[in-house]
Order: sequence, then structure tokens, then C-alpha cells
Amino acid sequence: KGVHQPDSSTINKLAEFFNVSTDYLLGRSDIRDLPKGAFQLNNFIKIPVVRTIRAGEPILTNDNIVGYEYIPPTDFPSDELFGLKVIGDSMDLSHIVNGCTVIVHKQDYIDNGDIAVVIVNDEEATVKKFYNSDTTVTLMPHSTNPDHQPRIIDITKTEVKIIGKVIKIVLEP
Repeated sequence: KGVHQPDSSTINKLAEFFNVSTDYLLGRSDIRDLPKGAFQLNNFIKIPVVRTIRAGEPILTNDNIVGYEYIPPTDFPSDELFGLKVIGDSMDLSHIVNGCTVIVHKQDYIDNGDIAVVIVNDEEATVKKFYNSDTTVTLMPHSTNPDHQPRIIDITKTEVKIIGKVIKIVLEP
């Protein structure tokens, strides 16, 4: 009847129940479900960008978010997305250069040859081409710098945690 307005808690519960974003539920967006951690601003999705990723720590903590990237909502999964600032040149032949941001779809599996964000033995996250066999994982740089060599890891002895798949590269203007 339009007599009462639901409070934010009720709106969140309804959106969760119907598996849609609150903006979609309120008629402010025609995008049914946004990636977790992101929200729509005009015709763009605002994705949080983090500085580091470490094993056992939540990715999207307030002290870890260094900014946001605004990307068009087309062709992106509706699961959790986040950005990661890149340090180094180990993937420069894939156009992933020092200072750029990679947009990552958080997932725990990667197909061979995909560019992944992974953590090895609780180290900081790294971005490399990922190859998996029965007992090893190979993290392959794609670089003009010959100092970067493939890292072959025996997964029976060393923990390799897949954080997600790189789905977009955002170069700094």
C-alpha cells in the first residue's frame, strides 16, 4: 500500500532471500546481482582494490583496501570480485605491469594456462600463469625479465592456495 518503508535490515534480508542486489530490489538498477564486495554507481560497478593478500586473512578488510576501480558490469561473474595492485614485472608480456590493477574473480580452482592469484606457504600473493599436475603446480612468469623463472611446487609438501582468476587488467592512466 506504500504506507510503510522497510528498514535496511529487512531490505537486505529480502535481497538475500531472492538472491538479488538491494539496488535491483529497490528498482535503482537493472543488474540482478552484483559481485560481492562491489556496488553499482551509475553505469559502472565499483570494485574494491587491495594492496596485499595473505593466507588466513580476509581479503576485503578496511585497512587493506587502497582504492576502487570502476568497471562496466558486462561479462563479469556475479560472484566475489576484487582488484589487486601489481608490484613487479614478472607478467609484463601479459600486459600485467608494475602499478596496474588486476581484477580477480575469487575462486578456488584454475584451469591450466589461466592467470591466477595464488599464495604459496603463507607468502604474499603472486600473479602467474598456473599449471597443475597430479603432484605439482607450476607458476609460470610471462616476462621480458630473464630473472623470473618458473616455480615448480610439490603440492604434497607445500601448500598452494588458489585465490582467484585474473579476468581483467586495468592500466593506470
